[in-house]
Amino acid sequence: MADEHGLPQAIRVRQLLEAARESLEDAQEKVDAWREDYNRQRPHSALGNVPPAEFAERREPPASAAPRPPVHAAAPEHGP
Repeated sequence: MADEHGLPQAIRVRQLLEAARESLEDAQEKVDAWREDYNRQRPHSALGNVPPAEFAERREPPASAAPRPPVHAAAPEHGP
């Protein structure tokens, strides 16, 4: 004998799971937009009150990023 509440309950559970998935997707989109704004567009006091993207465009590459001259390996010594 089948449970008389089984199918309606399963449908309701499926609807709740779908709503939760949509809510999570919506929340993820909002968090991503906030992170983008915070990390690229919003002025940061530590960067002279300019947005990080603008700061990165103005900034010169650090000396460590300059190309280094090639390193030549020492010639192998030959025995007698």
